[in-house]
Amino acid sequence: YKIVTADLSYKKKLLYDNYRLNNQSKRNAEQKFLGHDGCFKSRTDHLLRALESQGIYIDKNSNILDYGCGDGITLENLQSKNYRNLSGYDPNFKKSNGSLNERGFDITNSFDNFKTNFDFILSVHCLEHVDKTSQFFKDLHKVLKEDGTVIIQVPNIHCNPVDFLIYDHFHHFSIKSLSCLSEKQGFK
Repeated sequence: YKIVTADLSYKKKLLYDNYRLNNQSKRNAEQKFLGHDGCFKSRTDHLLRALESQGIYIDKNSNILDYGCGDGITLENLQSKNYRNLSGYDPNFKKSNGSLNERGFDITNSFDNFKTNFDFILSVHCLEHVDKTSQFFKDLHKVLKEDGTVIIQVPNIHCNPVDFLIYDHFHHFSIKSLSCLSEKQGFK
């Protein structure tokens, strides 16, 4: 296994200087997926069911961080399912767009602002947009409880090779490459 790195800062500047959070969808329009039962389910529902099928249950009182929360749709869906201690991090979050904070979420664009450590950190289709993965994992280590769990969901390049064409994806992962990267950064 070999990690190849490149300076992608020019690409990041072009893409994210004037980036709008979740500018590709309408508010409250979380992506829907067809479930095995033939019904459409939200990305959050799909994620929770997938975790439960692996014996991972998130207690409703757990401290949960959504890393790369965008416009907060995952947080809203978790809140609607009675999860209580919800926070979000997004590097593009601006306090002037404080509607997420007004809805009761602790949202920030700086890891220094968190006053608690988290039982669970969700990163849903975010890591592929991060140019410095080592900083991503350092940030997680800073705010994750000793016995905490990180859940990273990214496109699987083996299932979707067209993902190579997505311009704002700095990285592409398979299950094996994500596992190797996570282990190299100190996660089991």
